[in-house]
Amino acid sequence: MGEGIRCDSGVREGSEISVFYDPMICKLVTYGKNRAEAINLGKKALDSYVIQGVSHNIPLLRDILSEVSYFLNQSSVSYSTKLFLQESYVKGDTNTSYLPRVYPNGFTIPKLSESHFLLLQGVASALEVNRNLRLQQRSSTPSSWDFVVLSEGGATTPINVAQTETGFSVNSKR
Repeated sequence: MGEGIRCDSGVREGSEISVFYDPMICKLVTYGKNRAEAINLGKKALDSYVIQGVSHNIPLLRDILSEVSYFLNQSSVSYSTKLFLQESYVKGDTNTSYLPRVYPNGFTIPKLSESHFLLLQGVASALEVNRNLRLQQRSSTPSSWDFVVLSEGGATTPINVAQTETGFSVNSKR
């Protein structure tokens, strides 16, 4: 998978996993010069996984790795909390009370904020324009494209993607 990333698994793309299979599909191991580097590689590796058809805990694992990085970089987090995180989790000194303490009501996948959702819609629109440009063999192409993105629940967002000299400009007409 890359330098500092190891994935031990007997499952490959296209494999079928029976109901009798061990629930651990893969063991992910990351390592680096220090624990912080290993955590960053772990986030990168988890972001690269694509598992379909069976439930998995990748969002939980990604959230755990992000939670520590997030809190260590927040100015509003007290020195004692940062010290606790550095001395316990980041150094690997944690125990089975971690999940109930951090997720007392269980883990749920966080919802995207409105601004992140709009950003995602814009990126998807720009990628679609880029894909269409690669497929076209015309001598002249438009310099601007309008999309209407349909969201869950039926809400629509008009988006304009304009080609610039350095890439694309994406604007929401919301």
